[in-house]
Amino acid sequence: MRLGRCPVCHSHIHLEQLVQDEAGRQLLGLVSKLGYQLGPALVAYLGLFRPEKRDLTNDRALSLAQETLALTANQPLLAESLRETVTGIQNNRIRGDKKAWPITTT
Repeated sequence: MRLGRCPVCHSHIHLEQLVQDEAGRQLLGLVSKLGYQLGPALVAYLGLFRPEKRDLTNDRALSLAQETLALTANQPLLAESLRETVTGIQNNRIRGDKKAWPITTT
């Protein structure tokens, strides 16, 4: 089922492709249940962990999303914190800070 076009690369987006694996299905379900403020903020935050030359795997994205959501039940506070984090790191990247790409965890 074709959903439309990607706003970035303009290729077709197919629902079947988004849910090809279990982690992808879980991630889509998790994000779709979040509010209009927290959902986009979480997705932007997850993007900070994407390696520079490849995609972030669905397994890793799901794990990061679950860990992030477990930090607090206060969704408005979490959404604002994620937005501030993303903005700060993106600004560092624009200034050429190589340490800001990608975020890694241990």
